[in-house]
Amino acid sequence: MSNFLKRLFTSIALVGLVGGMWLYTSPCITSLFLCIVACYTLLFEWPKFHYWWLTPLYPVMPFVLLIAFNSSPYRTELLWLLCIAIVHDSAAYVVGNLIGAHKLWPRVSPGKTWEGTIGGVVSSLIVSWMLLPSLVYEKSMLLRFTPLHYLVVALLVNIACVLGDLFESWLKRRAHLKDSGCILPGHGGVLDRLDSLFGAIVMWTGIHFFIKQF
Repeated sequence: MSNFLKRLFTSIALVGLVGGMWLYTSPCITSLFLCIVACYTLLFEWPKFHYWWLTPLYPVMPFVLLIAFNSSPYRTELLWLLCIAIVHDSAAYVVGNLIGAHKLWPRVSPGKTWEGTIGGVVSSLIVSWMLLPSLVYEKSMLLRFTPLHYLVVALLVNIACVLGDLFESWLKRRAHLKDSGCILPGHGGVLDRLDSLFGAIVMWTGIHFFIKQF
């Protein structure tokens, strides 16, 4: 089976799992699941990186933020971030494989291209705009923004996705790793799958804190 098919089937399974938990379980169950994933990551993937001094900031802090935003009334914002990260990663992968020609940062991440990155950002911005009606229904804090500001925030979150991905790639290169693990066929490990979301949740936390001041 090709890596593309493995990646596709794993992605479908992950979306189904996350969507099912979101729709049919309580925030407590979802938070428990995130705690289990965090423990697995800290025990079986993170030790390979040999960056123990960095542990409180990465990956512990992003996991803590994910669990914190999983609680009401911020759960809608977390779902919004999940959608952005998933669409960004998927579109970047597809566009990069189809027309990618110019490497984004070959020394850190040889597989990423400018074309794929731009495709991921544009696709994610389109989906972000399509999500506006659901945000109105949920009375999300995101509605404090004007449409233009909303798109700027979505763009910042997309940039954070790229930086989160590159940061994890940089850590892997420093540790001479191709992937953080092999638990997710076609994707690698948990950190390989969550790197973009980690960047997004850190960026959104900063934006969220800024909003709360006004």
